[in-house]
Amino acid sequence: MLDLGYSYQECVEKSDKVCWTLDDLLLEGARLDLDRYSMPESMARVEALDFLTAAERLQLNQIAGNAYMNLLAQIERAIIASSISHAQAELANESEAARALIRVAEEEFKHHRMFERYCRAFSNAFSGECFTLAAAAELSSALSSRGSMSAVLVTLHLELATQWHFAECFMGDGDVDPLFRRVLEAHWLDECQHVKIDTLELARAAEVMSDGAIDGAIYDYLEIVERVSRIVAAQAELDVKSLASAARRELSETEQERLIESRTEAYRRLFVVAGMVNPQFLDAVRRVFPDGFQVIEERAKAIARSNGAV
Repeated sequence: MLDLGYSYQECVEKSDKVCWTLDDLLLEGARLDLDRYSMPESMARVEALDFLTAAERLQLNQIAGNAYMNLLAQIERAIIASSISHAQAELANESEAARALIRVAEEEFKHHRMFERYCRAFSNAFSGECFTLAAAAELSSALSSRGSMSAVLVTLHLELATQWHFAECFMGDGDVDPLFRRVLEAHWLDECQHVKIDTLELARAAEVMSDGAIDGAIYDYLEIVERVSRIVAAQAELDVKSLASAARRELSETEQERLIESRTEAYRRLFVVAGMVNPQFLDAVRRVFPDGFQVIEERAKAIARSNGAV
């Protein structure tokens, strides 16, 4: 197998050293501070919307932060099912791989609960109604309907995208909610090992697949990412509905169109572009699928050009 410089066992051992509990981070029923932005402008992208008042831009930033946490909760729930399926496939042959994948599923379940708890706290504190997607079933279907390699590619893509989000929250601009930062930091601590485990899974799969099967997996990955793109675009429309509720005014048709366009671009940047152009993702693809790398790289560049560079 391709030598990546780490093993399943080492990933589990490093995971053992990461010690945080849900209650340490966010108690059920905690109140959020909504006097500041939830997320940095580099993620939220609300300041250019000059037809909104300062108060409305603050509300939209917070709506986007809550929707972002909900989308992560939906993603984590889908990854739990995928990790358990991969662990079952590994049980007969490779105990360390199975153990690592079971650990991933366990930690993703904790993340799912954390993001849901944040969303409940936000709903209790926010002045308007927030509309969010229930997309876990659709994401699970997308991951399970294709081969295991494409599912791992999508998972790696999304996990590396969220690592970039964590960096943006700690190094980005603006006075943002410290709880939002802490939640992403706790998530990042676990995901550092998940990324390695996913890369090991890619390398193992590539060993036994034909060139044609690998090409098929890459195109399946691109189709699933397009599905993710449609899901986050649907959330953009719900954000407009949430803002109208919070601002207590009717948005004009032009305002709605600009908001949908802006929110769609922001979410696609976070969940599609950030994963596809991530240097670590592209490096993993290049090392494991040297012949198929160019297909993903070209699509990544095209999507980045059409949606704004990360």
